Amino acid sequence: MLDRLEPTPTVLIGPGTELAAWTVGFDALARPVGMLDGEPPQLARYAFTDVRARDAVADWDVLADALVAWLHVHGGPHTAGTVTELTESVGVEFSTRWQRRPTGTPDLGLRAVLQP
Repeated sequence: MLDRLEPTPTVLIGPGTELAAWTVGFDALARPVGMLDGEPPQLARYAFTDVRARDAVADWDVLADALVAWLHVHGGPHTAGTVTELTESVGVEFSTRWQRRPTGTPDLGLRAVLQP
């Protein structure tokens, strides 16, 4: 199905914000800014721990809130490790959002990614 969506940047995101599969178009957009680093690549880890994320994602605060909302909506044993990791490694920037529980649709649409 992803092949039929080329050249549109498209990604399948798992419950813990892991990037499960993507198009060549998404690869061309995301790889230069480090979004596909990690095994597996994970959007929440990227957004909160990679210094390139704030420069690459035009509305970083919106994305950060959406990612936390996503983790709450899809929460369970498969997301607990991500939440613990980000709470310990990021600290207040993540934990405050987690405790605040952002509301709304956890829309992870990356509408503007700025490439170097």
